[in-house]
Amino acid sequence: MKQRLLSLLLPLMLCGGHAMAQKLVVRNFKPRPSDLTANTHGTSHTDQNGQTAALIKINTTLDDLTFGGTNMGVVHTEKHPGEWWLYIPQRSQRITVHHPKYGSVEYFYDNPIDAAKTYEMELTFEGRDVGIETSVLNADLTIDGEALGTSPQNRYLAYGLHPVKARKGNMVYEGNINVTRDGDGHFVLKMVDERETWGEVTVEVDNNADIWFDDKKVGVGSWNVLLPAGDYVVETRAERADPQTTSFTVKPKQNETVKALPPLAHVGYLKLDIKPEDMTITDGISRVTGDPTSLTLGVGEHDFTFAREGYHPVTKTYRVRRDVESNDVVHLKPILFVKPTTAYVAAGFTYAGTPGVSVTLGGVISNIDISASYTFGFGESDPVYWYADESNPVYDQTCTYKVNTFAIRAGYQIGLNRKMAVTPTLGYIAQTLTSSGDKGEGLMCGSLGIGVKGLWVPVQHFGVYLQPEYAIPVQKNELGTQIAKIAGITKGGFMVTVGLCFNI
Repeated sequence: MKQRLLSLLLPLMLCGGHAMAQKLVVRNFKPRPSDLTANTHGTSHTDQNGQTAALIKINTTLDDLTFGGTNMGVVHTEKHPGEWWLYIPQRSQRITVHHPKYGSVEYFYDNPIDAAKTYEMELTFEGRDVGIETSVLNADLTIDGEALGTSPQNRYLAYGLHPVKARKGNMVYEGNINVTRDGDGHFVLKMVDERETWGEVTVEVDNNADIWFDDKKVGVGSWNVLLPAGDYVVETRAERADPQTTSFTVKPKQNETVKALPPLAHVGYLKLDIKPEDMTITDGISRVTGDPTSLTLGVGEHDFTFAREGYHPVTKTYRVRRDVESNDVVHLKPILFVKPTTAYVAAGFTYAGTPGVSVTLGGVISNIDISASYTFGFGESDPVYWYADESNPVYDQTCTYKVNTFAIRAGYQIGLNRKMAVTPTLGYIAQTLTSSGDKGEGLMCGSLGIGVKGLWVPVQHFGVYLQPEYAIPVQKNELGTQIAKIAGITKGGFMVTVGLCFNI
């Protein structure tokens, strides 16, 4: 028989770092050349491929056996006195035998099984019933990693070492019992107060990393536990990071705090070309310190906001890959308080012989400023006396006048800096009389306007303007000229407007 069979005969197998005996054992598997039972009419069986199955005669006193786990299946089983007949297909390689009390064993054949051949093997068990009690009654028992209930217990155990744990309150036992063929079949476990031999440990790690102990996740960020005195190792883990291990020692009846090494985050690199150089860079929570043009970042997505007073802020998202350098250019655009292209509305006070309130709508396209304004006159002129008959000194009526002005202007905006500009203008100005009587109502004087608009925009969208202008009359009315002369109204001439404007 090959050495592989020996592994099935060994009474021990590893389990949780301790040795545990195997209960069922296979021995003496061999062919029986002179036994023709497998190929004899009445005792032979065929497999699913129509081939005559092989027969294994299993010598055992055990009942309640079940068979499975073969790579090609089981054809047929029969129970005979002192043995089982197991029919299997040719070229089978293994079989699993299970008993409800003694457990299972998996056996690998030395060579593929031949059709219509008879084989034999022995199946036995190695173990005994033992009694287990604890020095503290009704303690919870665990044997071979299986919870059995409270002590005392009577159990069938295979020969060999079995790891045993018992607990009731602070009283504990942890060790092994050795079940042998001729040894004692009764075990008394002496429990001790874990507070005398155990210590309390609190493990802490930064960034809420996962804490693993004995290959199990036991905490996030921190872990508190009672452990027997001794040396231990914890591991910290996190996504996109290399795990780190930390060793620590537990001392009896002492409380210890262990600062574990955090996982080493996977990082990438970001190189930036920024203008202006003194901008502020934030990650949404705090300001980035150090060299803003060369950043070392954790793997993943990062949002940065780039800002400086007087410039439009920019927010960008970067996907950082492990050990990869990314590059980007971030040039902030200055905020244009005086805009080369915009629409605006303005309101102001105008003085031109008689005062008025002006409203202006306009727009700038590539620094070309076109606007239309209307001034509502509210200052009255000197009274003008009208006589029914020039020879009669009794006047017919007395009139006062107001001047309303409509103007269209065009000019070219010249920026002095980001907040100030001047705009030389040319325009047409129409001044219309409004009479308190019926003399001179609606008379108009058209003029050519030459002026300049000064604009100061201290904050975005809002500004102050001053617009002096000189109007040269080009369209006269004789009656209007007389009224203007008598009433003291300026026809054409100098006028100035000061006011506020809003641009988009």
